[in-house]
Order: sequence, then structure tokens, then C-alpha cells
Amino acid sequence: MKLEERLLFCKKCENRTYDVSLGTICSLSNEIPLFKKECSEFSIDEFEEKIIQNTLKNAIPFEKEEFNRTKTTQQMSLFNINIPKLLNRKKKNN
Repeated sequence: MKLEERLLFCKKCENRTYDVSLGTICSLSNEIPLFKKECSEFSIDEFEEKIIQNTLKNAIPFEKEEFNRTKTTQQMSLFNINIPKLLNRKKKNN
């Protein structure tokens, strides 16, 4: 298990703390997580777990096509707005 994966457990554990130079660490060992598959000292922080679940539940999924269409629409909109402004500036400068 990679460090990033272990830290996902630590972020929901009551035994976590934060070190400015190391980031999230174990408050029992004052080290980054070293366990292989699971931590024997893991104790779930119910409050943090609810925050994570609510964040995931409220995340707005979007389809790639929908995002691209929206982006294209926004780009076209900006394009249509900027061209007249650009033309007006040229006329004023002449």
C-alpha cells in the first residue's frame, strides 16, 4: 500500500495529528503511517467520516462531453463578446 493510500485511513483516524514538515502523522508514534495493510491502532473519527461522506455525496459528477460542450459554449460566448470590443477599439484609434 502506498503512502497516499495509508494517509486516507489516517485522515479518518482519531489518532492523527499534523506536523508542519511531515503532514498528517500518527499521534501515537509521531511518524508517518508505516503499516502495510491495516493499522492496529486505527480508531475511526466519526465526525471526520461524516464530513468525508457528505463531501463525496454532494460532489457533482459530470460527463466529459457535457463539460466540453459547456466549455465550448463559454469560449464561443467570450469570442462573440470580445470581437465587437476589439473592432470598436480599432475604430476609435483610427
